[in-house]
Amino acid sequence: IGEPAVAHQYLGRIYSLRKEYKKSAGHYDRLSEIEPLNVDACVLAALGYAESGDVPAARDRLAEARQRTSDPAALARIAEYLAKLDKLGR
Repeated sequence: IGEPAVAHQYLGRIYSLRKEYKKSAGHYDRLSEIEPLNVDACVLAALGYAESGDVPAARDRLAEARQRTSDPAALARIAEYLAKLDKLGR
């Protein structure tokens, strides 16, 4: 039996609320493996990594999200997130 995607979605959210960002990012990574077209999972993983100070991992997840969509609005939002990471200068 495969892992239910919704479990990883909920666990990612719970760990984020607890400020356990690495754990949150890990669940969103797993969600993105289960649902390869889930751009939001990549973005949420990126947020978790950024919050935990792992900017290179956050940048990698955003690059992955960019490859998973052709939606102009989503691509614009991802570009905004990448620009914010650049401003962090971590």
